[in-house]
Amino acid sequence: ISLSPGFIKAIHIASHFYLDTERNALISSLNLFTCLNNIRSMTRKNLEAIKTLFKIAKIEGNYLEGSWYDVLKSVSHLQRLYLLSLGLQSDAEYFNNQEITSTNNNNNN
Repeated sequence: ISLSPGFIKAIHIASHFYLDTERNALISSLNLFTCLNNIRSMTRKNLEAIKTLFKIAKIEGNYLEGSWYDVLKSVSHLQRLYLLSLGLQSDAEYFNNQEITSTNNNNNN
């Protein structure tokens, strides 16, 4: 069972007819279905939702308007997961550690 054709067509129609509420609702529900906040319960359908979301962003990019927020939020989550898989710190952890280090260096001087 594929999510792609139905979501892509519905978002295409909503986007090209400037149905903002409908487009935002479809993109938002697709974003929630990616399950990026809880990767332990991720299934094949969730991965398909991620691919569909990015496919829609590529095809309908000029018409997404405010829905870009959900797309970029997913990109950010994927980047965070990628960094964690490499054993690297997230941006927040990295900059927080730098702040603590610079504060300690200033106190020592």
